[in-house]
Amino acid sequence: MKRVCGWATGQSSAPARYRPLLSPLSGDPQLMVIALAFQALQQDRHSADYDHEANFTKPQVLNLIDLASTAIVTLDALKGTAPLQVFLVQMAISSKGP
Repeated sequence: MKRVCGWATGQSSAPARYRPLLSPLSGDPQLMVIALAFQALQQDRHSADYDHEANFTKPQVLNLIDLASTAIVTLDALKGTAPLQVFLVQMAISSKGP
């Protein structure tokens, strides 16, 4: 999933076999909001679950809640669009392995 978010944001390059499928993702600012939020929230969730020294302050948690809320609103705005459908399919496929 992290890989797909990287492809959607342009932080990393998708393998050649996926590039034709991912063309609807490139440059979509709303999709970038979702992908960046997913990356940040996933990283912080991993820290909370596995890093026993992780410390989250109330302001940090409130910012994470705002980030999640923004991502949800953005998801709703993109509902039914080709870029979102491609992104979600790639997320589902990538969660099953390489």
